[in-house]
Amino acid sequence: MGETGRMWSNYDSKQMLRGRINEVFPSRNERVLRSSRIVKECEFDDEALSETQIFTGKEWEAIRVEELRQQSGALFWFSNEAFNYYFPAFIRGSLEDPENAFDSYVDIIVGMLKDLSEKRFDYANEVKREHGFKPDLVPSLDSDYCSRWSHFTEEQICLIIDWLKWVDREQAADWFESDLISRCIKNLSEIRATRRGQATRREQRDGVRPRNHKS
Repeated sequence: MGETGRMWSNYDSKQMLRGRINEVFPSRNERVLRSSRIVKECEFDDEALSETQIFTGKEWEAIRVEELRQQSGALFWFSNEAFNYYFPAFIRGSLEDPENAFDSYVDIIVGMLKDLSEKRFDYANEVKREHGFKPDLVPSLDSDYCSRWSHFTEEQICLIIDWLKWVDREQAADWFESDLISRCIKNLSEIRATRRGQATRREQRDGVRPRNHKS
């Protein structure tokens, strides 16, 4: 495909992604919007609350692109449910302002997805080091990073995978290692497959139980 073809293909992908965001992500989550605390429990409450303050009580569609850039660190502090609710704001922001988004929160999201499959020092550990505390090593796929995606539906994960493919075509070569986006997609696909397997086992279990059940 020539340069013009790639440009139009990415334009079409961007328009399709914009349309799908509102289809798969709800505009409201009452538990998140009514909560005065949308951060996970951590040792650095003041910093966490400060970086998530602009999101508190605000619908994700009302978050401005410049606010996403200024408080991109909120991604590290959100509770799992808040992370799910506000995630589409970051997808939308990257579509509207890719140049600035790639240098801030897209880089964070890619790092989070990459780190599902390896051990690393997470952002909270960076803060621990700054404050003189000994950092902890975070285990991989069944850990806190994996649990962040526990509130995402299969349709939402599919959209994120398609968004990552757009990221790869758009500017990935300028920002990320050649295989990094592929690793992120692989990790999300693994989560999706694991969830499908769990659902299948539940259905099989529930299907067998009534036959063996004694009242």
